[in-house]
Order: sequence, then structure tokens, then C-alpha cells
Amino acid sequence: MYKRSLIVLTVFFFSCGKDATIEMPKEESPLVGTWSFINMSSTESNEYIETTADGQEKLRVVANGSYITKNNNGELVIDDSTFTYNNIGMGVDTLFMQYTYVDGVLSESLMLPVNQTDNFYKQRHFYSLSTPDSVHLATGTMTSWDGSTSDTYQGGVYSFSFSGDTLVLKNSRKSVTTGINTTNGLATTSKVNNASTFKYLRKQ
Repeated sequence: MYKRSLIVLTVFFFSCGKDATIEMPKEESPLVGTWSFINMSSTESNEYIETTADGQEKLRVVANGSYITKNNNGELVIDDSTFTYNNIGMGVDTLFMQYTYVDGVLSESLMLPVNQTDNFYKQRHFYSLSTPDSVHLATGTMTSWDGSTSDTYQGGVYSFSFSGDTLVLKNSRKSVTTGINTTNGLATTSKVNNASTFKYLRKQ
């Protein structure tokens, strides 16, 4: 009888300890919530280069610009596993500087107006923490506001920080693509370098 009581007590305490561990409350990430889109600021640099077979540069076009979006609307909803962008819209009204070099010599410089308004999408990404202050968004889906079109949308790594009730997300993208100009047979290289900051205000 004594040994049986010890066995029962041991099983009881082991079970209680196990249950207590499972039911420990999970701390909610400060990212979780509904956020109103404030704006996006961006700095962009683009290059297009054409070279001969022996590597001689014949043409280089460089375009640089920066802007802060206006007429912003929409919201970002973050839960434990997804970023969902609802009806994000923004406008861009800025000037880009473009420089054209032929055989290494500047031949033209232009100020190019960029005026664009986007009110178009719902976007959803699964995400995971990369570091304590950055998230990785997987490639997601983007759907137009009226549901008529849908496509995949590239994810990426975003750093995040908070300023009061404002969430700040930052992302940098660099890409290089190569090809052939079918008109003149020259090798082409296109470079894109973009750094963007997104701001959101907590709604709930």
C-alpha cells in the first residue's frame, strides 16, 4: 500500500508539472495589431549599361531620385504568422535626375517628372523573425482592390522599430540583371538599388 501511494503521488506531481509548462502564457509580439499606413519614403538609383564583347562601355544611363509618398491610405494587419496589407494606396510626385554617358562622356542630363498614384492592392505574406528587430516576409500574393487581378509579390527582410505608436519598417533591395540588346548586339546590365522606409500608426 505504501509503495502504491508513492507511485500515485509521483505520477500526479509529474502530470501537474507537465500541464503547468504547456499552459504558460505566450508573450505577444509588439508587431501584432492593426496599423494605418502613414507614408513611404524611398531613395532609388538605377543604371543601364551597354558594353562591347571586349568589355568597352558604350552607353551608361543613370537615374537617381528620392520621394515621400502622399495621399496615403490603407492598413497593415499583423498576427502571429502573417502580414496582410488591405487596400494600400499612395501617390508619388517627384523629379528624378537622369544622366546619359556615351563612350564615357556625359552627353545629356534631364530632370524627369514622376507623377503616379496607386490604389490597388491587398497583399498577404507569411513571416518569421530573422533577428530580434527584423522579419523575413515570404513571397506572397497581391490582389487588386476589385479582385480582378492577382499575382505573386516578392518578400524580403525588413528591420522594424517603434517610435511611440508608430511602427517603422525598413527594407533595401539590390538587383543586377544582364542580357543582350537585340538591336545592336551589345551586352546589357541593369542595376537597381532601392532603400525604403514605411511608417504605420497603431489603430488597435
